[in-house]
Amino acid sequence: MPFADLHCHPAFWSFNKIRNSDLDAPGNPENHIWNIVVDKKKQKLMKKGARAIYSQSDFSSLTRGEVRLVFAALYSMEKGFFMGNREKGYNAEVVDGVLNQLLLNWPRFLRKIVGFVLRPFNRPLSKILNNEGWARDLVQKWIMSFSTKRINHFQDPGYNYFNELILEHDFYRTFENASPVPPAVGTTKKYQLIKNNAHLGKVIAETDDIAVVFSLEGFHSLALETDPASPDYLKLADEATILQRIKKTKEEWNVFFITFSHHFSNHLAGHAHSLPKLLMEIADPKPLMNEGFLEPGEKYIRKLLSITDKNEPDPSAGRRILIDVKHFSALSRSHYYNRIVLPYNASHPENPIPVIASHCGYYGQTEKGIKIELAHLIAEMKNEEDDSFANGFYQWNINLCDEDIRVIVESGGLIGLSFDQRIMGEKNVKDTSLKYWMNTVSRCIIAMVSSSIANVTTNPERIWKTLCLGTDFDGLIDPLNAFSTAEQFNAFKAELLRFLSIIKESNGNYLFLNNNPYNPDKVVEMICFENAYNFTLTHFK
Repeated sequence: MPFADLHCHPAFWSFNKIRNSDLDAPGNPENHIWNIVVDKKKQKLMKKGARAIYSQSDFSSLTRGEVRLVFAALYSMEKGFFMGNREKGYNAEVVDGVLNQLLLNWPRFLRKIVGFVLRPFNRPLSKILNNEGWARDLVQKWIMSFSTKRINHFQDPGYNYFNELILEHDFYRTFENASPVPPAVGTTKKYQLIKNNAHLGKVIAETDDIAVVFSLEGFHSLALETDPASPDYLKLADEATILQRIKKTKEEWNVFFITFSHHFSNHLAGHAHSLPKLLMEIADPKPLMNEGFLEPGEKYIRKLLSITDKNEPDPSAGRRILIDVKHFSALSRSHYYNRIVLPYNASHPENPIPVIASHCGYYGQTEKGIKIELAHLIAEMKNEEDDSFANGFYQWNINLCDEDIRVIVESGGLIGLSFDQRIMGEKNVKDTSLKYWMNTVSRCIIAMVSSSIANVTTNPERIWKTLCLGTDFDGLIDPLNAFSTAEQFNAFKAELLRFLSIIKESNGNYLFLNNNPYNPDKVVEMICFENAYNFTLTHFK
């Protein structure tokens, strides 16, 4: 059975390894998309499911995992990761951040006591980490496995998001339809960059190639330019430039959907709190974090969707690029649903805007089991801590609540299941068993299905048509230990079928798994491939 992944970065490691290096020259025999070396150290990390500084979704891994459809997220690294926190300066609370990374399973009060004792180390650690000097570079190199030259490139005032995006796009384009070369394994499949739904159907039906559909992670790549005088080193490009770049992504690059927000401010719409305490201290994602739409942001979203400010179709804007609500703050999601999606879909049920949430988990419920609306997430955003886990769910507003699930199901959208430990409700777990990690994923799946049953009034079983894989492989995640690369997809499929077959015996009717209308075998096929494939056939025009 084939697989599809709604969100990953297949060229992340080859592209970032080659850029700003001696290999970065046309004609160099090592300058290619298959240049992925997995040494013994990285093999050990893969087996442990450790922080993924190894390739998870390169084309050899996708081939071995029987992936036929992959949504490759183009992404320009955000400067905020590399520039320090100007506001915090040498007063960053680095110790507390480090303790959260190392001792997150300890009770919060114990970490607070240790943090108080070690507080004198905050200032010297801030001097080392909270800047853009050589010591910070060494730490970034260790954490992210980038070369010093690459890190310096991101810090340079000349670093341009859109130019970097062009280079990554062209990197994919250069090797399309080419025969893979070593170190790719001999069985590695060729890939094709998909233009539209007809092209996708032809590639899947008539070839053995991997179908690559482009998405874009972060509108910052189209909207922002470097400004060293700005607090975040960035400024909005002029409107004509942004509109021209949108046109390029529609007409030349065939981008299917855009994750509008990401970890740092795009100066247009609020992003959800996404980074742990340590990065909150030595980077500065706070501007626009947890806030809502700004007026220009809504305008550009409408341009991407090809609709007017009156929620009418706008043929002059070209084909539609869908919006991915992952990384939107809860307030931005509320604005998006209530100002755009719900009124437009009410007026145009023949061609609705489907909501995509490409690599997500479930927020959970209150202690009393009461359904959670976005208003609850908005009220609780200020209380989010690194250890905000409850009943097996990660309760940050980056995750989906019951209102999100209702809107996504009713719009005919997609929910990609993240393979990131934290997003899926786990914290620093070392267990590597298939059973443990399938329980983690299944807990999220069953909760989302139950949410739809409780909150979607018409055909709540449609939730099974929205669920798919959205791993975030090669997004620098802490993966589910047993499913740390695309090569484990077949093991994932077998475990998912085992779990659903067991739960069918006790809750089959309630969960629509007792041939009413689905069964475990069918649901596994839908989650692993069919839902993402059929959705793309319907909407990628």
